[in-house]
Amino acid sequence: MNAEQALRAAGPLLRGAQLVACLHATPLKVSYLAARGAERFVVRLDLVPARRLGLDRAREFACQRAAWAAGLAPEPLLLRTGARTLYVTRYAPGRAWAAADLADPRRLATLAGLLRRLHALPATGRRADLGAAVDRYARLAGTRAARSQAAAAHRLLAAAGLGEGAAVPCHRDATAGNIVGLRSTVLIDWEYSAPSHPLFDLAVVTAHHGLGQAAREHFWTAYLGAGQAVPRRRLAAAVRFYDLLAGLWQGAVATPGPGAFRPHLIRRQASVD
Repeated sequence: MNAEQALRAAGPLLRGAQLVACLHATPLKVSYLAARGAERFVVRLDLVPARRLGLDRAREFACQRAAWAAGLAPEPLLLRTGARTLYVTRYAPGRAWAAADLADPRRLATLAGLLRRLHALPATGRRADLGAAVDRYARLAGTRAARSQAAAAHRLLAAAGLGEGAAVPCHRDATAGNIVGLRSTVLIDWEYSAPSHPLFDLAVVTAHHGLGQAAREHFWTAYLGAGQAVPRRRLAAAVRFYDLLAGLWQGAVATPGPGAFRPHLIRRQASVD
């Protein structure tokens, strides 16, 4: 399925819409901007390697829909699974954050507030199995180094206690590029979302952006609230766990497999009447 075929596959939802641009392309997916009058949509097509990573699109749709109802995400509109899974959402207007935004304590506090609101929602779907993800990525990477890294990740997973306690709705990839808007802020790109331990969301932001000691203390305290004890040892273990998990993910994605990464080049103004 290519971008024009995706418009047709969406049926009445995108009838009359035009493809405007390719927004984002990775080895796992390609996302396009579509427009119909004043309406804007994001049309995402999975590539074959997405299946190898065990991504649960039905859980993503459910998590994003709950977040949308709470004002934390753009509305998801359509999920059509298959060899090329089709996922359509409304487009979130506004500027995507950059890593430099997280140098501003006010932005860190805004993000902490977003995550706190998300984590207060009822959990939707099954809990994410982080240990299974470690094993899957290591197996796909297929190297001795990956196996060693996986063993270390399991130890840190236990030390952080990320598999313990009640699971809450988590975005699990709330990095700067997935945050849109300065006054009215939402999270986009929910493909890894799932019920998880809330510390994992904090660890993702801290590790991915390499927050220094002062920034991480500000972020963690803004999330937990003044006067609340910060579980620094567990958070430190969670940060190191995420570093290893991200490295294993990169090894798994870089491993050749069926379905070469060939993002479709759209023809401007292709439309479905």
